[in-house]
Amino acid sequence: MIEKIKKYLIEEVGQSEQNATYNCNQLAHHEDIVKEYANWIDTRDFACENPVTVEGWTAQKLHERFPRVDDYTIFVTLRLLRDRPSDGHMYIKSGFAIM
Repeated sequence: MIEKIKKYLIEEVGQSEQNATYNCNQLAHHEDIVKEYANWIDTRDFACENPVTVEGWTAQKLHERFPRVDDYTIFVTLRLLRDRPSDGHMYIKSGFAIM
């Protein structure tokens, strides 16, 4: 699944292979987030059964609250909320102005 995300980041988002590798390595520690992101790549829909919920946020809730924020940032925010909750909340409170 992480390879699907890497391919997406390179081919569709336009990240360099180095950046995509780094970003995937950051996400890889969270299998549930990786699985949901891979599902999003397949469906382009944030709604899913049993969504990953971190600090009360899901990918769908973040997308509904911040519809202009890209998918990668949505899933990275879930990772941040899990790994560094204060940073994740700071980005959300700023409306992602500082990300």
